[in-house]
Amino acid sequence: MKSPEPAPHILVVGNAPHLSQSCKEACRELGWKHSEQVDASALDAGRFDLIVTDLELPNTDALQLLRDLRCGRPQIPILVVPRCATVERSTELLREGATEVLFPSEDAIALLEALQRDLVHGKAVQGSGLFEHSSASVVTLAFRTAEVVGRKIPLCLAAELEECGKINKKTRHKLELAFQEAVANALEHGNLELDSRWRELIDAAGADKYSAVKKQRLSQAYYADRKLVISFEYCDDVFTIRVRDEGPGFCPPPSDLHEQKTASLKCSGRGLAIISRSVDEVSYVRGGREICMRKRVSCNVSHGRGA
Repeated sequence: MKSPEPAPHILVVGNAPHLSQSCKEACRELGWKHSEQVDASALDAGRFDLIVTDLELPNTDALQLLRDLRCGRPQIPILVVPRCATVERSTELLREGATEVLFPSEDAIALLEALQRDLVHGKAVQGSGLFEHSSASVVTLAFRTAEVVGRKIPLCLAAELEECGKINKKTRHKLELAFQEAVANALEHGNLELDSRWRELIDAAGADKYSAVKKQRLSQAYYADRKLVISFEYCDDVFTIRVRDEGPGFCPPPSDLHEQKTASLKCSGRGLAIISRSVDEVSYVRGGREICMRKRVSCNVSHGRGA
């Protein structure tokens, strides 16, 4: 009888109490082993299946830590959860050794999923991310609704995909449109629970109900504090974008992609039509609270005609 595989063992490197506690709770739920180390001195990476770090270590340069970990065990997945970071810096962290960058770390579900996802990438014997040290490249962002409204979230990894010739400008533009539509849908119809039909309801002063309710709900913590979690992943020539909200859910459109692509571009369906025309596959999970968009990319892309 084959003996069961040992439980995965993760190491949390750093001195962030919140990250340490969050990882401990996640490991308890997953049945994994959990160890901690405040600094990177005498670090034996070979004992572990996954490393999690906030990069803020005493007497240690964050990027140098990533380089050192890669030199010691090139294939070990490294999840970076920085306390202070920008979306733009995520590419630099991936380039220097991170498998995934997740910020901020307050979303327990996002952390749990990142741990499971990165462990799978660490076990992969094939596959190519954008950077040579990992089988995948992932960036995960978590926001409050009030933080995102009126702000344009960049399409992470798209610039790198274009730079290495896997997509062209036309494909990047189409992916940008699909992503922005997905974010708008998640925010407005998901977290803020706005009905598109309210745009046609105009009061005596000429104001539409949609805008009025949106403004009102952004001032209410119940709606404004709902989370929006966005994940970008490139692996095996597939670029995947996930957008998750905390709204009441959504009944997915017809599964027939051709039917979606030829859908009417009315106000209520325009966003979904744009999304389905821009990617190869669209799926919905969590009762319609998360949309998953996949685009197959290739180094053989024609920059003159577009993908």
